[in-house]
Order: sequence, then structure tokens, then C-alpha cells
Amino acid sequence: MKRVCSIGLILIGLCVIAYPKVRDAYYDKKEAEILDAWEKVSFELEQRQPDEELPSEDVWDKIKPEDIDGILEIEKINLKEPIFKKLTENNLYLGVAKIEEGVEAGTVGCYSVAGHRNRTYGRHFNRLGEIGKGDIIKITTAQDTYTYEVYETLIVKAEDSWVIEGNGEDSLITLVTCDYSMKPTARLVIRGKLVTMEDGSD
Repeated sequence: MKRVCSIGLILIGLCVIAYPKVRDAYYDKKEAEILDAWEKVSFELEQRQPDEELPSEDVWDKIKPEDIDGILEIEKINLKEPIFKKLTENNLYLGVAKIEEGVEAGTVGCYSVAGHRNRTYGRHFNRLGEIGKGDIIKITTAQDTYTYEVYETLIVKAEDSWVIEGNGEDSLITLVTCDYSMKPTARLVIRGKLVTMEDGSD
């Protein structure tokens, strides 16, 4: 019996010793994923001038329903855009796109969406600067509609990837676009928190 207890204590001790390393490895992995996602959005946002035309091929013909994650709506600025699952140059021309593919709307974490701030009035995130605290952002997926309330707007440096991190407790949304008022180009960030979810399966 004493031997069993001793082995048990040893195993507990090993777990206690190993836990911080496992936890740190997990946090390092998540941090690397966030940094990779942020670097990708920074690259894609700056690849094309906002209203520069794409090649002549009709890119819409290549879009499939499964390429779309949902619909973004902001009534205040009369915005309704498809949210593409993949962050690519073409997708940012056609609509807006998820920054991290593995994060879903309505779940704990930060559902982050990037879009161009086109010079054409009302197109994509052109009017995002009009959004303020208390305004409403809606995400409609095939299953549900999620309503977020804006709690802060920020202008951050291009390297500030923390804005797409979650807090481990809430379902958040972050909208990101370029801000041309600063040199080098900064990022306009809108952050919101989930307030309601409507089941759309009926």
C-alpha cells in the first residue's frame, strides 16, 4: 500500500512539474497562430490599392457557397458583405474575410474579419470609421444569427496582433481595415462583444 501511495505521489509530482511546460507550449502555439494570421492580413490588405481592378476573369463565377462563412451586416452604415472563409487577395476584393479560419462566430474567442477600406463610398469597410461604441454588428451563418455590440474602436500599429486575441471568457468580434491617416499605414480596429444569438434552423 505504501508503495502504491509512493508511486501515486511521484506521478502527481511529475504532472505538477510537466503542467507548466505543457501549458506554455499550448500558449506558444496559439500565439504563433495569431501572429501568422495577423501577418497574413497585413500582407493582403496592403497588396492592392483599394479600387485597383482585378484581372479580367470573372472571379465571382469561381465562388462556391461553401467558400462563404456567413454575412456581415452593420445597419448604421448600410453594410452587407459576404464573409469569405479564406483570406486572399481576390476574396478581399469581393467582400471581407476571416483572419483566423479555425475561429467560429458565437464561440468563446475572437471572430476576426478583415476588409479593404475602398475609396468608393460605402464599399466594403469604407465607412467603418463611422462605427462607435454601442453600435451593432450582425453575423448571419447558415445556422444562426449573432449580434455583437461594439465596445471600443482603436487605431493600432500594423504589428499589433493582440487585437485579434480573445480573453478566454467572451465571444468577441474584431473588424480590421487600413487607416491611411498615419504613415506607415496603421489599422482601424472595431471590437465588439456577443449580446444575443438567434437560432436560424426553424
